[in-house]
Amino acid sequence: MAYHVTVNRNGNYHLARWIDTDGTVRRKSLGHCSMMEACRRADELERQLNQTIGGTVRHATLGWLVDRFVQVRGQGTEQMAPATMATHARCHKLLLQHFGTERDIKSIGLGDMRDWEATLEGTGNTLRKRVKEAKVLFNLAVDEGLIEQNPAVKMKSTTMPGRPGDRRIVTRDEYDTVFEAMPDNYWRLALAMAYYAGLRRSEVFTATHRGWTRGHSLEVWSTKTNRSRTIRLEPELNQHIRDWWSGAKQIVDPECKYTQAYDILTRACTAAGVEPFNWQNLRQTRATLWRDAGYPGYAVNQWMGHTERVAEDCYLGDGKNESALAQALAELARLRQDNERLAALAG
Repeated sequence: MAYHVTVNRNGNYHLARWIDTDGTVRRKSLGHCSMMEACRRADELERQLNQTIGGTVRHATLGWLVDRFVQVRGQGTEQMAPATMATHARCHKLLLQHFGTERDIKSIGLGDMRDWEATLEGTGNTLRKRVKEAKVLFNLAVDEGLIEQNPAVKMKSTTMPGRPGDRRIVTRDEYDTVFEAMPDNYWRLALAMAYYAGLRRSEVFTATHRGWTRGHSLEVWSTKTNRSRTIRLEPELNQHIRDWWSGAKQIVDPECKYTQAYDILTRACTAAGVEPFNWQNLRQTRATLWRDAGYPGYAVNQWMGHTERVAEDCYLGDGKNESALAQALAELARLRQDNERLAALAG
């Protein structure tokens, strides 16, 4: 094991940085001097360090950088949420599979990163997210002074908002028809959780009865945001839960599997003669209906578990689609009538 000293400019001064034998990044000021003089001093420092231990020059490897990322971003003020760390870990695995753990990070260039991107599965935003995660990893190497420039800096990593055509308002008639076509009452309850509460598909199948306050609100834990949120409980959904909760820990019966949800819903749409929609469309519909019902935007965003920007880009109905807008208004009128009817019955 030996040392490799790099030079990094810090304002009017230069810093020498190297990886110690215990994996710690060390720094030493080289003073206020030219880059040529700073490099000469760094070479001398490297020679002195290596004389104490002997051996060959040690370079920062990709495997070391991944371990360093876990050490820095897994704790302290820069700590990431566990779900975010897991997402980055999947990207790191893909990088290590392609380059190997012993690959010197200084030898990885833009062309190498484009070759890596070409090996990835998926298209569009999926690839952009992987590139963004790789940029975050190599930014750490830049911050540590181990490389001068991020090799992925010129690659596209900004995810694009969903196309207007991907958004859809599911009308009440469509919902009711598909609701009846679902295989059983447990799957109908799952559909109602998405339609009336705007839950993400993963949240539908993990919501527990402990978060159900029987008529007031519904509290769910999101693995995506790694936090819980309280959601407005519509009277229809409250009644469905009362009727069909099996008594298990989860509100939706555990026999209803998350991995089957997409196929089950698609088959139900086909059987009902309705143009297929997905679980995300149900979430988009609920966000639009709550907004149109006059609830404040900040409250709807809190119930849905997203920001205003995400709401505008991905969830709220497209104002240019007059047909979808008409459907939303018709559904709003029906929703108000149903609420008035239920309120009268409760009174």
